[in-house]
Amino acid sequence: MTNVVADLSGVFVAPTPSCATGCAYTWGANERWQLGSGLRYYPGPRRVVDLSGVVAQASAIDDLSRYALLANGTVVAWGDNRAGQLGGGWTGGMSPTPVVVTGLTDVTAIATTHGTAVALRSDGTVWAWGSSAAAGQPSSVPVRVGALSGVTAIAAGWSTVYLLHSDGTVWEWGHRNNNNAWTPVQVAGLTDVVSVAAPHGRGIAARADGTVWTWPHDGTPTQIPTLTDITEVAAGDLTGYALRTDGTVWAWGDGHWGQLGNGVDCSAGNPPGCYVDTPVQVVGLTDVVALPTGYLRLNGYALRADGTAWSWGEWEHLGTPASRDMSTPVRVDLPSGVTSLSAAGAVVG
Repeated sequence: MTNVVADLSGVFVAPTPSCATGCAYTWGANERWQLGSGLRYYPGPRRVVDLSGVVAQASAIDDLSRYALLANGTVVAWGDNRAGQLGGGWTGGMSPTPVVVTGLTDVTAIATTHGTAVALRSDGTVWAWGSSAAAGQPSSVPVRVGALSGVTAIAAGWSTVYLLHSDGTVWEWGHRNNNNAWTPVQVAGLTDVVSVAAPHGRGIAARADGTVWTWPHDGTPTQIPTLTDITEVAAGDLTGYALRTDGTVWAWGDGHWGQLGNGVDCSAGNPPGCYVDTPVQVVGLTDVVALPTGYLRLNGYALRADGTAWSWGEWEHLGTPASRDMSTPVRVDLPSGVTSLSAAGAVVG
């Protein structure tokens, strides 16, 4: 007899075959079946059904859809589709299992923000679909974003997307760019950028010289003076993260859910260290080789050189059985051999 998982909405998912390489795992909230596991609720990471050969995931903790980039350069999606964000050419409903995004090939990176998905192709062009795809209007199939080419990386945050160009400049696209239009515009004063992230209402960039710069929408970038030797940045809602060449992680901004990772318990009041302007080291983390992609909201994540994933912050998206927020890193309940991390998601093998 086949073991079938169902919920009250009538969604049925059959058991998934085994996965040898490129296995996608998800955890956290599941209102619109965005975990893709076939289970309505499970406290820790579960594998996405019928999916292997994954290179990277795209997710945002407050989003209701998820995406996976496959080794063949195509993209699949699952979860909510009320804005056409699954990219299959229809709008409405949801899918508890992955479906192919129409017409996308040669994709090298993916991102998502508030019902809009974004893909970077190998020719340096950027494509989007969902709630704000074409000039701020919804589209259920991918459409090209502006005429910009030569893009090498993308980062999505709170309804804003940053595009890193091959010449080291950063371009902004979304709700709050400096001309309030849905055409990418250059962030003034930034050059030699190697990594970019998008917290709520701001941008963060790491430059080739190891410095980190931040700016408000429509504002001028300023340097964070205490951060040096930085290779990568990531962002939550009001929290920034930076990876140093020595394998340590540094955080700044809001920490009221433990997302600074500095060991300060903010659950009973507002002691010093619950919000910091000067970056602090995330305690107990060494040998970190990568930070996650995606809008992290109230959590931090890190991938260590031994292939283990670690998390801290808001309890529901830790990826562990924890029932409280954690202000120090805990290991995510994943098999060894993690190759990439996203917001409450990972690729193993």
